Amino acid sequence: DDIFFKPVDKTNKVNIGFNMNNGFQLNEQHYNSLKENGVLVLKNALPEQEREEICKKFNKIKNDIANNSVKDYQLPGKDTDTYNKSPDTLSQSYSLGNINPDSTLAQISNQITKSVYGQSMIPSSYYMYTKSINLPEKPHDGDNVWHSDRYLPNLKLIYYPFGVKIDSAPFRYSLGSHKINRDYLNFFVDTDGGAIKLPESKVIDSDYGKKFLKNPQELVCEPNTLAAALVSGFHGRTPFKEKGDRSALFLCYPNFNLFSLISFWRYNS
Repeated sequence: DDIFFKPVDKTNKVNIGFNMNNGFQLNEQHYNSLKENGVLVLKNALPEQEREEICKKFNKIKNDIANNSVKDYQLPGKDTDTYNKSPDTLSQSYSLGNINPDSTLAQISNQITKSVYGQSMIPSSYYMYTKSINLPEKPHDGDNVWHSDRYLPNLKLIYYPFGVKIDSAPFRYSLGSHKINRDYLNFFVDTDGGAIKLPESKVIDSDYGKKFLKNPQELVCEPNTLAAALVSGFHGRTPFKEKGDRSALFLCYPNFNLFSLISFWRYNS
């Protein structure tokens, strides 16, 4: 029963994907899921020892934040480690070095990027820790509202070592919204920044919502879950509904070329 993104109740919570207990070799079913839906979810993605090493890094980050000693971390290209995308949350990014090229995470990344970009690519990696400060959380473009990232090709891998609960700002994705068509192109002509700027209660029933948010799904997941998302599709985290935090390891791939764009088009057309 390991089918992709199966809704488990009327709130569209999602807690099932492909189970990786039998190894980390991806197959055509995985790639078809990514191509047709724009997102792929892998349960039990990494060996437990590898997960524990990532958990240790996040636990150190949380401890350092509590002790106000975050100066040891630096995200390349940024002057500061802390930025509040939403005024009601603390968001901190840390670069803790490249991922181990012999790790299972690297092997999965190599397989997915070879299919999407036409070649295996070394990711830029960063640890993102987000903590709720005030409720209700206000909307902020490019973060906790529905949006589409502007440039192509654009793939992100997001690993959740501790899992994410329904009230703790899970990642959400509108299945199939990554397909490039006339409505999609017009959206970027008509909007500033690629975000649907409406109150959360009205966004699904808006004109853009009816076009792009026909099948919204939230990734409520168990620990050791990995999501691969074509973030040209409409996505974002949900606002926090209760005080809490979330930890996510992001892998991004900015060093693409023209050949990568041609290869990527197979996933968007």
